[in-house]
Amino acid sequence: MNVIDCIQGSDEWLACRRGIPTASRFSEIVTATGKPTKGKGRRSFALELVAERLTGRAQDHFVSGAMERGTLLEPQARAWYEMASGNAVTQVGFLLADGGGWGASPDGITIAGGIEVKCLGRVNHLDALLNHAVPDDYMMQMQGCMFVAGRSHWDFVLYTDEPGIPSAWWRVERDPAIQAALAECLPVFCEEVDAMQREIERGMA
Repeated sequence: MNVIDCIQGSDEWLACRRGIPTASRFSEIVTATGKPTKGKGRRSFALELVAERLTGRAQDHFVSGAMERGTLLEPQARAWYEMASGNAVTQVGFLLADGGGWGASPDGITIAGGIEVKCLGRVNHLDALLNHAVPDDYMMQMQGCMFVAGRSHWDFVLYTDEPGIPSAWWRVERDPAIQAALAECLPVFCEEVDAMQREIERGMA
């Protein structure tokens, strides 16, 4: 793993992740049951990465008001987690796997793990609190971060600054089955992307 010191969201950060799958999108490659994905979603993601390679520009993604709010609250969330857990958090820009085929942009790393911060809307926040569990939508991303970083666990930080509503954090351990699936499926997917790029470039010659 290579730690790249950059500011997330910067041009340098965009360049680091351009054309490669990152942990936030590993669910497009591996299912929650550890099987390779199939269908249009997988192909669309592969084509998105090919387009980034050919143009040198990152794909534009819609940023909602809720997503902007989450980004603004991240520093508060990290500080809250450090106080609540007793774990010091180090911010990093980008983690690039050895060989450079894939990477991750964690919200922070700790001595043996890392954190994923989510500042959800009221309803989803309260639902997660009542379930005492990490929402399924974020599990693959966290396992992906563990895979890239080589860490034993990842902590999910559910944070809000709204008075009267508590924040919480839960630990997710490394899942050997998912880790094995990522090790098998990521190289296969990257080869699919490479093959698409080669075919398009041959047609351009």
